[in-house]
Amino acid sequence: MKIKIFTILPIIIICISCSKEPKNNANFDFPWQEIKIENSTQILEIEKYSDSALLKNFLYKQTGGFHYKLDRVEEQVLIFSNKERDSLFKYVFETIKRPLNIEHFCTDYVGNIRFEITGDNYRFSNKYSSICSWDTISPETSKIYELINKKARFDNK
Repeated sequence: MKIKIFTILPIIIICISCSKEPKNNANFDFPWQEIKIENSTQILEIEKYSDSALLKNFLYKQTGGFHYKLDRVEEQVLIFSNKERDSLFKYVFETIKRPLNIEHFCTDYVGNIRFEITGDNYRFSNKYSSICSWDTISPETSKIYELINKKARFDNK
């Protein structure tokens, strides 16, 4: 009788402990500090604990033929609410976590986009090159583009 209890008891304990439902990671608190979104002529830097973000526009001057020289950098401060910053993080994180293989290409001169999330001791990033319009890559990139363009013009090339 004692032998049956000692063999059945561990099986019951294992079954009970394994029947837990997996955690839903949709609302997890990821320790990020900065999001950076960069295209051919702009960089947007968003900090987690600041309501303001910095948009840098790099303006070039044609010096002849296909040669361009950086003329000036214009900086613009954008205000994002906590909810908007969290949404941007979620969309950028999904874009980095699940990169897509794009089957249609444009030339290198048309467009690229780079997403980056930085924390204390790590950096995750994803870059798409030779794209015609980065806001059409996925539903997440479309949402990123819409959210940013509510605040300022951010090029989709």
